[in-house]
Amino acid sequence: EKHAEKLVKEGDPQNIANTVWACAKLGIKSPNLFAQVEKHAERFVKEGNPQAIANTVSAFARRGMKSPNLFAQVEKHAERFVKEGDPQAIANTEGDPQAIANIVWACAKLGVESPNLFAQVEKHAKRFVKEGDPQNIANTVWACAKLGIKSPNLFAQVEKHAERFVKEGKQQEIASIVGACAKLGIKSPNLFAQVEKHADKLVKEGNPKYIAKTILACTRLGIKLPDYFLHVEKYAEQLVKEGNPQAIGNTAWGCAKLGIKSPRLFAQVEKHAEKLVKEGTPPEIARTVWACAEL
Repeated sequence: EKHAEKLVKEGDPQNIANTVWACAKLGIKSPNLFAQVEKHAERFVKEGNPQAIANTVSAFARRGMKSPNLFAQVEKHAERFVKEGDPQAIANTEGDPQAIANIVWACAKLGVESPNLFAQVEKHAKRFVKEGDPQNIANTVWACAKLGIKSPNLFAQVEKHAERFVKEGKQQEIASIVGACAKLGIKSPNLFAQVEKHADKLVKEGNPKYIAKTILACTRLGIKLPDYFLHVEKYAEQLVKEGNPQAIGNTAWGCAKLGIKSPRLFAQVEKHAEKLVKEGTPPEIARTVWACAEL
C-alpha cells in the first residue's frame, strides 16, 4: 500500500491484477493501490491481456468501487477483449481463462452498462453459446438481465441450445437462465419445454431456492409447466422442510398466481407455519399468507 504508486506505474498488468485480486479476496481495502490502478488505467488496459483486466475489474466489483476511468478503458478496448477472449471466459465470474466473463460480471455487479462490451458479446453470441458451458451462459445472461440488456442474438442462441444447457447444467445455472429470460420478458419456449421435460430431476435433486426462482420465472411470463408443478407437489414435504421462508413464500405465491392449488404443498406450509413465521420477514410471511388466501 505504501509503495502502490511505484508498483502500479512500473508493474506488469498481470502482477497488478494478481495483487488487487488478492486484496479483494482477503478483504484488504488498500485505497492507495486501487486509486493508482484507476489513475494508470489507460496503460494498464492497453497493455494487459483479457485475464488481467478481468481479475482487476472483478476486484473493484468485489470492493463495490465503480472506477470510471478503468471501466471507460475497458469499454474502449471491448472488441479486442471479446475477440481474443476464450468463449468460456465471456460468461463466468472467476478463474482462468474466463477473462471476459469477469468483465461482464463486474459491469453488472457495479451497474456499469458498457454498451460496446455487451455489443461485442452480442456480435459473437453464436460462437460463444455454441462453445460455452451452462455456467458461462448463465452468468452472461444474468449480467444482461441485471443491466436490462435484451441482446436478441445471445438469447436466440440460448434458445437454440436449450436442450444441452438444461440437460448438462446445474439447477442454479438453469434457474439463472430462465430468471434472466423472465426479467427481460423473453418467453423462450424451447428453454421452458426442456425444463418441463427434465422436471423430475430438477425438482427431486433441486435446492428449494432455485426451484422457487424457476417458479417465479414461470409466473412472470405466465408459463404453466404441468409436470414441473406436479413434481413440486410430489416433493412438497422435502421442499418446505429444507427451504427457507423466502423460497417457500415465492413457491406458494407462484402457485397461487398461476392458479395451481397444490394441496400437499400448502399442507406442508401449514405444518411448518411456526418456523415460517418465526424465521420469515414480514414480506415473506405476507406473500405466503396471500397465496393461502388466494387459493
